[in-house]
Amino acid sequence: MFWLSILFGIAGLYLCFDGRTQPRIGLLVAVALPLIRAAVDGAWKRRQFEHAGRFWQAQNDPQTHEWKRWYAGLLFVGLPALFFFAVPPNYHIDSGDSWPVIPTASSLVHEGNFEIGEYVPIAPAGYLEQRGPDIQLPYCTWDTGHGIYSVYPVGMVAPALPVVAVSTLVGADFQRAKVLSRLDRWAAMLFAAITLAAFYRLAQTVASPRGAWAASMLLTVGSTVFTVVAQSMWQHGGVVLGGILILLFEFDPRWRANRASTLLQGLAAGWMLACRTNSGALLAVIGVWILVRDPLRALKFGAAALVGVAPWVAFYLSVYGSPLGPSAAQTVGKLWVPLQWGNWSGVMFSPGRGFLSFQIWAILIPVGMWLARPDRSVRGWTWMALAAILAQSVVLACWWNWWGGTCWGSRLMTDAIPYAGLLILPAVDAMVKSRKGRCALVAIAILGSLPHLRPFWSVPLTQPWTDKDPNSFWLLPRWKG
Repeated sequence: MFWLSILFGIAGLYLCFDGRTQPRIGLLVAVALPLIRAAVDGAWKRRQFEHAGRFWQAQNDPQTHEWKRWYAGLLFVGLPALFFFAVPPNYHIDSGDSWPVIPTASSLVHEGNFEIGEYVPIAPAGYLEQRGPDIQLPYCTWDTGHGIYSVYPVGMVAPALPVVAVSTLVGADFQRAKVLSRLDRWAAMLFAAITLAAFYRLAQTVASPRGAWAASMLLTVGSTVFTVVAQSMWQHGGVVLGGILILLFEFDPRWRANRASTLLQGLAAGWMLACRTNSGALLAVIGVWILVRDPLRALKFGAAALVGVAPWVAFYLSVYGSPLGPSAAQTVGKLWVPLQWGNWSGVMFSPGRGFLSFQIWAILIPVGMWLARPDRSVRGWTWMALAAILAQSVVLACWWNWWGGTCWGSRLMTDAIPYAGLLILPAVDAMVKSRKGRCALVAIAILGSLPHLRPFWSVPLTQPWTDKDPNSFWLLPRWKG
C-alpha cells in the first residue's frame, strides 16, 4: 500500500507539471489513496495523527533543528495552503503582467537566453496591442531591437526555473497557450505555499508555534497572498518572500550569529529589487532599523545587498540599457505626484483597493503592538514593521496608478503583507490560548476570506470598480436587482 501511494503521488505530480490538466486534478490524484485509506483504516489514520502530533510537539523545543522547523512549516502550513489555493472552481486570476515569466524561464531552460519572441504567437489575444502597421505584440513585451523581452522585471523567473525544468523532463508542451497558463498557476501555488511556510518559520521567532500557525492561516485565506501571489507569478511574490527571509535571518538568534546570514540577506535584498524597484522603500526601512541597532551589521547588509543586486543590474544593462531594466519606464518624473490624502486613503481604506479592506485581520495590529514584548536583540521591531507598511503605502500614493490597474483587491500593497503579519502575532498568540479567542480568530478568518473568494464564484453582485475611474474604488459592491 505504501508503494502504491507513492505511485499515485508521482502520477499526481506528473499531471501538475505536465500542464495538460488543472493543478487541482493532479493534487487530488496525488492524495487520493492516502485519503481513501484514512477513510477505511482507522488504525492507520490514528498512527498518522500520532506521528504528526509528536512532530508538532517538537516545535515547542527551542533546540529543535532548523530543518525540522522548515519541514513543519511545509507540512502544517504550506501543504494545507497548497490545497486551499486549488479549491476555487474557476481557473484563476491571471494577468498579462506576469505572462512573460514562464516563457522567459522556458527560453532559459531550452535555449539559454531570455528572449521570448517564439512565444508571441500563442499569447492571449486580449494581451495584444498594435506596435506598427503589421506588428502586434503583447503589451507585456518589449522589442529591444535585438529580441522580444518582458516589459516587466524578471526577478520571478528564478523561482519559475525549477518548475519549468521539471515540466521539461516530463514532456510538457511549451508551445501550447493553456500549458503555459497552467504552469504559471502551478508555479505560483507552489511559490505561495513555500512563502507561507517561510512566514510560519519567521513567526516562530515572535510567537508560539500555535500562534505562528494561526497567523499563517489568516494570511493564507484572507490576504492577497491568495489572490495575487498564489494566482500568477506576479513580481510581488519575490518582494514578499525576500522580505520574510531578511527578517528571519535578523530575528532568529542562531541565524543572526551565523556569518553567512548577512550575505543571504543581501542576496534576498538584491532579488527584491530585481522584482520591484519600489521594494527599495522597504529595504531602506529595514536598513535604518538594523543601523540603529548595529551599525557594523548595517554596513555589511548594505555591502551584501550591492553584491546581491549586481548580477541583476548587469543583466538589465545588457538587455535594456538601464540598471533598472524595464522598470526605468515606470520611474520617470511625470508618473509621480505629490502625496495626497485622497490617494493614500484609497490605498489603505477604499472598498475596491484598500489594504485594510482586503486584509481584515489587520484590525489586530494595534492590539499586537500593545502586547508585543520588548526584545533587546531585535528592539524596535514593531515600529520597523509599521514604518514598512507606511513607507509602502506612501510610495504607492505618490504614483499615478496607485490602484494597480486592472486587478482584484489591494494588489500593490501585497509587498507589505509580511510586516502586517508580524504585527498581529502578539495578539494572535494571546487569542489562541482561550476558547473565546480561538472562536474570534475563526470568525476573522471566515470574514477575511470573503473578499478573496468572491472573484472565483459567480454570485449576484455587481462590481463598480473600473480602471478608468479611480473614484469608483470608493463605491461598495451592489447586489443585482
